[in-house]
Amino acid sequence: MTCFIASSEYEPATVLRSSSRSTILKKKINLLMINFAFEAAGEAHFDAPSGKILQEQVANESAQYGDVIQADFRDTYRNLTLKSVFLLKWAYMYCAATRFVMKADDDIFVNVRNLLLFLRIQGSRRLRTRPFLAGHIYVTGEPERELGSKAYLPASVFASEILPQYVSGPAYVMSKDAVRRLFTEALVTPFLYLEDVFITGIVAPKVDVELVNSPCFSGCAKLGDICKYRNTITAHSLPPDAMTSVWHDVRNASAKCQPLPANSPFASCYVRH
Repeated sequence: MTCFIASSEYEPATVLRSSSRSTILKKKINLLMINFAFEAAGEAHFDAPSGKILQEQVANESAQYGDVIQADFRDTYRNLTLKSVFLLKWAYMYCAATRFVMKADDDIFVNVRNLLLFLRIQGSRRLRTRPFLAGHIYVTGEPERELGSKAYLPASVFASEILPQYVSGPAYVMSKDAVRRLFTEALVTPFLYLEDVFITGIVAPKVDVELVNSPCFSGCAKLGDICKYRNTITAHSLPPDAMTSVWHDVRNASAKCQPLPANSPFASCYVRH
């Protein structure tokens, strides 16, 4: 399995990538984490003095860990789709032996044990012939029409008043056979800068990639309760210190969790420890 950690601005992302390395990679499994180090948002360029220092830092990190991929475009919100298409391209070209590919933002907590269990169940349950992409599905939604919002989507760009069903962008996982289909179709599909809507809501249906919903992917929700972290696959918006702390708490066998209430969205994810 290959997990791509999509990083943002360099300085905070460096700390977050360090947390990811010390948590995800502590699981002694065949998991390769490839980090993205892009030009920091703002006006700095790599040919400016500050940019040259930044580039040197990226090169040093790459030399130390051997897991950094750098793309030649600005890291901005409007370029998130480029980042994900670049991920698909890299996976298609260099990760042919992997069975699954995961994309996660650098502030995502990944419970690797539950992720692998989920993928085993998916494989044994389906004996599938269709490629799939799994995560937290948003079934209904409306495009943001308010000027000034970072998710602003004018009618001239997206005419429909209803968004297609799509998988939440902070974290999702796909089968290997979905990668080529998504990558090649994305290249010929009119560009949309809302990455998750574009990749999972527009491109995926065009190439018969099945969207699989799981409550174990928390979407953008903050969980708070350590037992929920134990029973989920991903959690969103964790700062570096919290990432490491949650990881140790999840692995602490002395902390017992009771079954969650039946109406909890994480009840079906419950794993006894």
